[in-house]
Amino acid sequence: MTKHVVVVGSSIAGLMHAVALKSHGHDVVVLELRSEQQLQARAAGLSLWEKAQKVITTYIPDVDLNEIVFHNPALQIADGNGSVLAEIPMTEDVRTSCWAGIHGLLWMACEKEAEGHGTVTIMCGHQVLGVTEQGDRVVVAYKDNRGTEGKMDADLVIAADGARSRVRSLVLPDVKTEYAGYVAWRAQCLETDAPEELHAATQGKLPIYMFDGSYILAYLSPNQIGSMRPGERVIEWCWYDPCDPSSPEFADYMTDVNGIRHNVTVPANLLRPEVWEAQLNRRDAVLSPLWKKVIQDSGMPLLTAVQSFDNTKASFFSGKVLLAGEAFIQIRPHLGASCDIAGLSALTLPGVLNGDMSLEEWEAGLVKHAMEKSIGSKATGIFGMTGKWPEGYTPESAAEFADKA
Repeated sequence: MTKHVVVVGSSIAGLMHAVALKSHGHDVVVLELRSEQQLQARAAGLSLWEKAQKVITTYIPDVDLNEIVFHNPALQIADGNGSVLAEIPMTEDVRTSCWAGIHGLLWMACEKEAEGHGTVTIMCGHQVLGVTEQGDRVVVAYKDNRGTEGKMDADLVIAADGARSRVRSLVLPDVKTEYAGYVAWRAQCLETDAPEELHAATQGKLPIYMFDGSYILAYLSPNQIGSMRPGERVIEWCWYDPCDPSSPEFADYMTDVNGIRHNVTVPANLLRPEVWEAQLNRRDAVLSPLWKKVIQDSGMPLLTAVQSFDNTKASFFSGKVLLAGEAFIQIRPHLGASCDIAGLSALTLPGVLNGDMSLEEWEAGLVKHAMEKSIGSKATGIFGMTGKWPEGYTPESAAEFADKA
């Protein structure tokens, strides 16, 4: 039986659910606050673990995954100068790509018509105001970018509207994000501009460069138009560095060129040049010549105050409202596993709707997987910042704890 589904948010998590449900014959409306142009302007790398990859290979079968992602079978740990300290085989298949490219593929798959499939209608410029249960339906109240308010009802609402989710604030008002104590500076350089040491390190590996109390992760990514040709590719890098939220530096860093204070992210085009210069001066003694050269060739970075929250509940209103992606749980970015959690949800939810899986089984499996990734990501961040794993931590111990959660 065809379900009428509203997905709140058209980021990657939202579109994964939309394309999966459409492929199983359900009709989906996606309500997105931002414009299509604002979405397309996002420039960032992306990690795809196995479940996120499976969404693409299952629901976009005409796409060859090897033509859009880089395979990284090993994690390389190095000091700031690039001297290799250890090389660790990856226990899972983790690949890297660019956010815009994967998002574009999912968007096109949503729009593509196919016999036996449902439909996806994406409505940008629509802000969700609230959700209410009315009998066996859910009513979604919204406002468009002209200020006109409206309502639509659905059999199912999937909230994929990010870490600051409006829907989650209604059903889980006490769940709040917490600052991790450090920020992430993210940028990219052309592969052709990268020093040979960095170029070599990113061939089939995810290198981590460890400094005094901070670290940089680097990886290969297609460029913004999706090219993976040598010479056209880019190297994404992310520098995690401590910053006390009560310090003058933190307040200064999060204030943009227009004097607006941001809570989470300052886009690269709004980052004040003097802020970036101050950060480089503050950490000049830590950065190696290798990374001073890379940073010089990369331009202005995007700045994010790293935040996270854990959560063990994804289903509300007797299963008629579900949380997905970072509306459900925001893990720290060190593993790049957020899409994998959303991927598991999107892959298994059709089984709930057709009766092959209970809602309780779906939620329990999602919570276990999410908590395991959350624990692993926190531990990876601690290792990167201190050079030591948390006492007693192993991937097996994370799985055991996630089982209990």
